[in-house]
Amino acid sequence: MRTAEEGLTSGENGYIPRLQSAYDAGDYNSVAKMPRVDNLPPKEQALSNLLLLNSQMKILPAAVTEKQFIEINPELLPLPYQLEYQLSYATFLKASNPDKALLLLKRPSISSNSVREKPELFARFYRLRAEIEIQMGLSVEAANDYIKREQFVFGESQIAANQTALWMLLSHLPQEILDGIILGEQSSTLQGWADLIAITRELTRFPDELSEQVELWKKRYSEHPAQEKLISDLLDRSRKLVLNPKQIAILIPLSGSYAKAGAALRDGILASYLSDSHKTEITLRFYDTAGNPDLIESLYQKAINDGAEFVLGPLNKKVIQRLTTISRNYSVPMLNLNLTEGSTQENTYQFSLSPENEAINVANRAWHEGYSRISILLPENSLGRRMSLAFRKQWEAYGGTIASSAYYNPKLNDFATPIKSLLDINRSELRRKRLRATIREKFEFTPRRREDIELIFLSAQPRQARIIKPQLRFHHAANLPVIATSYLYTGKTDRKLDRDMNGVLFGDMPWNIRQSEFSKRSKHLNKKYSGQLKRLVAMGIDSYQIIPLLPILNAYPHELYRGESGQLSINEAHHIKRLLSWSKFKGGVPRPVKDIVYVEPTATEKLDEVITQ
Repeated sequence: MRTAEEGLTSGENGYIPRLQSAYDAGDYNSVAKMPRVDNLPPKEQALSNLLLLNSQMKILPAAVTEKQFIEINPELLPLPYQLEYQLSYATFLKASNPDKALLLLKRPSISSNSVREKPELFARFYRLRAEIEIQMGLSVEAANDYIKREQFVFGESQIAANQTALWMLLSHLPQEILDGIILGEQSSTLQGWADLIAITRELTRFPDELSEQVELWKKRYSEHPAQEKLISDLLDRSRKLVLNPKQIAILIPLSGSYAKAGAALRDGILASYLSDSHKTEITLRFYDTAGNPDLIESLYQKAINDGAEFVLGPLNKKVIQRLTTISRNYSVPMLNLNLTEGSTQENTYQFSLSPENEAINVANRAWHEGYSRISILLPENSLGRRMSLAFRKQWEAYGGTIASSAYYNPKLNDFATPIKSLLDINRSELRRKRLRATIREKFEFTPRRREDIELIFLSAQPRQARIIKPQLRFHHAANLPVIATSYLYTGKTDRKLDRDMNGVLFGDMPWNIRQSEFSKRSKHLNKKYSGQLKRLVAMGIDSYQIIPLLPILNAYPHELYRGESGQLSINEAHHIKRLLSWSKFKGGVPRPVKDIVYVEPTATEKLDEVITQ
């Protein structure tokens, strides 16, 4: 650190111009390496401190403290840098204190008219505010900010990127929220977007009907800013990409050791088929694989000879692996009902209720809730190991820390040992033993758990979860929030057995914790099944309904299908990913909580790329 008296003054020796030049060029390493000069004139000191701080945030964000922002008086900064300060401070607060960050962004610190040459700063402002609003579940407010943002982006590619981000956000919303926007007191621009999404959601499978309704939409919203390319793209993909198989072969186990799972899938598929307004144009044929790889070649060949235009199944991994070697010789598209290792064929997709997907959902939710230090308590088996690997990968990608981890034997009734290890109570008890041995007297002692844990990630079946939660409370962790996978919920309300689960936040499929119109019409299935079999019913429902949309979801990874098993999308490996819905136990009953819309980091990075080109 140097002072102005030692010779490094602002203008004459070029210190501030050098800082600004390197900073504006994006050379943050060079800025960070420049010596900090104190005792500059107040305005220059404030600017110097901000440029050094912003550069530090770019290259070493973990070392930044709030005190550094507080020490800068933004009113001393040049106008554009006042907004830079506001953006940087809010970005710093975004993860740890989103409420304060949003309050800081209540309005831009300067007028857009005062810095006409810097529209990108206002584009960043509204994007950042939208991201924080999304993080807090304020999706409609975020949508309005993306609309405001558009006046500060220029060129078709930049506008298209902004409209794509807005489309992604609104596409995640349930229909009742879209209906509220359409019928409420929102701007005509936002109402138009919501209406267009509702139309495409309902009619993408039917190109002629979609085209007719889009023309009517254009008349209703004649001044709407939606790019013509976006609208024509919606129509093109409906005409060219939608699958309309007239005969579907369903290869699932209806006998043997997987018969119960196969029956649940069959009932879901049939319920979905019977609700299809175009079912008279479609034939379903079921083929019993019995979970036997040796049968699949003849069954598949029979299905093809019978005229199958789409294959749904198989369920068993070994059967899928055997079928993969056979189906390469055919062009019939297929949706497997499990995941296998390795790449899939171009026209083959895979759908599973995988534990890895559940663990990733937990990581996403925990991070967007503002947590950064988490402890994990998982079963000591292959399921627990798979979830641990998936969770760690996602959590560390966010930059989160795993404070501790422990694994329990799911066959036991007492989980004190892994819980003590998780909370580091063993070390506290060891200190007690050493102290007692030293003073040779009895004394009152309350073991202490570690204090750096913000949240516990738990995965357990209902029996274990109903034991673990009270034992966490007994071991001084009553005030630690718990986030869990769906496995702890049977899918059926039981106030008495689940009374100790109060406060636990868990992700599950909408079929289990939301009441859609489809689920209301299918009460017989909810009564017939529980646990994982009930979830397989929902998987069967979605596996049928998603067939026409598979090529679209594959071509447009940001698009979602709102199903009974979750919000579904397709990744680059042709695997269907699920976004879960969330509930929290209250009074022994799961109560739905607001779902969070996740905006992938890559989406916002691309927005920044086009804005600065």
